[in-house]
Amino acid sequence: MSGSLRWSWRKLRLISRWQVHRLRPGAEDGDLIDAFNLALALERLALDDQAEYWYRWVAETGDAEAACNLGLLLARTKRSNKALKVLGTAAKQGDSDAAFIAGEVCEETGDRVGAREWYELAARLGDADAAKWLKRNPPQDKKPATG
Repeated sequence: MSGSLRWSWRKLRLISRWQVHRLRPGAEDGDLIDAFNLALALERLALDDQAEYWYRWVAETGDAEAACNLGLLLARTKRSNKALKVLGTAAKQGDSDAAFIAGEVCEETGDRVGAREWYELAARLGDADAAKWLKRNPPQDKKPATG
């Protein structure tokens, strides 16, 4: 790893620790913005359990972006079913990123039908990447049996 890259990573960790120190009091007092940003900083520090707590807390207030981030964290930590539930909630609130990520989670688990459904929703919500995926992956028509 080059010296400047190592310094950048070290600097990011220091900034994240500072953010945790600065944001935690506001989050604990109920500030949703501080809580969301605290979750981001905790995730950068690989403190996933704590990040999950704060993402979930903010997501439960109806914040689709927090739900999307929570879904990403759950998917990254191999909890696909929980991730899909949270991402589905955010997608139904109109978050195209959540719908697209739900499609990716389904693909990773081998569920192409589920992936298509999520990508279709994401495309309807305006996600260009989902529209490209749908164009590259047309539906598989079942051929009638010949007898």
